[in-house]
Amino acid sequence: MLRSFIPSVIALLKLDCACLSAVEIIKEFNKHFNVSNARCPCGAKGCLSLLKQTYTHNLVDYIDGKLQEATVEIRQVFCSKCCGTHSVLPDIFIPHKSYSIVFIIKFLKAYTFRRGETVEAICKRFGISTSTYCAWKTRYISHMQLYLDKIQKYLLKKDPYLTGSNDNDASLSNFLCKFLERFGFSFMQYKNLKTTHNGGAPESAAFIGV
Repeated sequence: MLRSFIPSVIALLKLDCACLSAVEIIKEFNKHFNVSNARCPCGAKGCLSLLKQTYTHNLVDYIDGKLQEATVEIRQVFCSKCCGTHSVLPDIFIPHKSYSIVFIIKFLKAYTFRRGETVEAICKRFGISTSTYCAWKTRYISHMQLYLDKIQKYLLKKDPYLTGSNDNDASLSNFLCKFLERFGFSFMQYKNLKTTHNGGAPESAAFIGV
């Protein structure tokens, strides 16, 4: 059974991602998702229908200085054109991962503008390993350089999403959708990973949504 990911423009929901937990975001997303406006990975539009069956996905968030872990329900759609079953995820979620883009941005912001706090201490506060921190930092910078067509050093301290100069849902959502459309994989996603989610499609099957 094919499973891919339909990113949605979360900004259209007018959600404050900095104040909401990942669970709250996906609940609001599910309430507002319009299947008639979504496009299937096969390219067809207007051929999707919501299915009754769902599956669960584990999410980790950082709200009010505390880690929060929860299980959320992921909805699915069926395409009458390609006969595929596809998962429906907001664009802030990274396929196959328990951390959202919002969580990673919060962590990188804490790391970039730390004041006397060690990297180890920040990692402990966010519940991640130093190796994960290194991987996130490297991938964030490399994906930003890829998107901006820059080969020179990318400075996190000047990043608009970390400094707050571009700290709004509309801007972030627009960037995430453009990145996916341009490169065919999600921002911060392991583009070469061959593993699947719940026995479904490989990560490279991420596609443009509504």
